[in-house]
Amino acid sequence: MNSSSNLQTLHMRNCVQATSGWLVALARSCPRLVELCAGGCHGLHDGGMVAVAHGCPRLQTLKLGKCRGFTDEASQGLSAVATNCTRLQCLDLHGVRDLTDDCVQAAATSCPHLWILDARQCP
Repeated sequence: MNSSSNLQTLHMRNCVQATSGWLVALARSCPRLVELCAGGCHGLHDGGMVAVAHGCPRLQTLKLGKCRGFTDEASQGLSAVATNCTRLQCLDLHGVRDLTDDCVQAAATSCPHLWILDARQCP
């Protein structure tokens, strides 16, 4: 992908090959991305989410349900998304381990257009 990519929607649910490196490349190449569905992609980690937060400011839908690659620093990456992607309308985090109150608070306060926040099955 080159930096002039017009890609706006990417669905890669349960993609076992997906890595945070993919997210970094996506963030660099697809600044017009508005929808990213990556639920069940266990190779995604915190650094990839920070890259998406900074590279995809138009993001409106982010679905990460059942992603298991995030660590206790997940709130850092997800808070960065909430802070930088202020057009976010749908944030699906169901089943994401280590989701913190700070992350949910960041989404609630930084995303005025947020109307779906799914945090089911989060410990």
